[in-house]
Amino acid sequence: MLGSREVAVNYMTPLGLSHIMNFATHYGPGPWSKFPGWDARDYHHSDSIGIGIDRTATGSNAVSQYAPELAAKFSNIKTTPLHLLLWFHHIGWDQKIATGETMWNSLVHYYYNGVKQVAGMQQLWQSMKGKIDDDRFNYVTQLLKQQHLEAKWWRNGCVLYFQQYSKRPLPQDCKEPEKAYWHYPKFNPDLPFPYHLDQKQSLK
Repeated sequence: MLGSREVAVNYMTPLGLSHIMNFATHYGPGPWSKFPGWDARDYHHSDSIGIGIDRTATGSNAVSQYAPELAAKFSNIKTTPLHLLLWFHHIGWDQKIATGETMWNSLVHYYYNGVKQVAGMQQLWQSMKGKIDDDRFNYVTQLLKQQHLEAKWWRNGCVLYFQQYSKRPLPQDCKEPEKAYWHYPKFNPDLPFPYHLDQKQSLK
């Protein structure tokens, strides 16, 4: 479980993205959410040029609130940790980052890898069968199944949403989502758990 937090970050808010969940319930993806006085785009600033928020001296200068050593570190794209990159910088879709890939390809790979990591957690848990009681094993198996479905919901919805701005194809090793973009924002997260489980079976 030690790595489970970063797994969730990878399929929800990688590379320093934040607060892009469904605004009404804070459940499920919502980079498209827009309500009076609140717009999810304020937290990712996606446009035709790139993604992320410039909090350096050329932007909001929020970085000036940090100690000088940290401010200098976070003001430079090359020294900003990957997990904070889009929190401090607006980066072009085709700009290479520390992953060695373009911003767009890196973002997509983080989302897809997050889903793969949840699948890996499922496989690991299956190796525990027969080593613990059936009730506990079955309960966690169901939770991981739900998490895998929701990870694909986040991945597909966010990647297709940001693709509307990037206008770039997915990396060749990433399979196109089965459904079109409009399919993902219409999920109703207020409906009960069985609805989600049944509806998301179609997510590929």
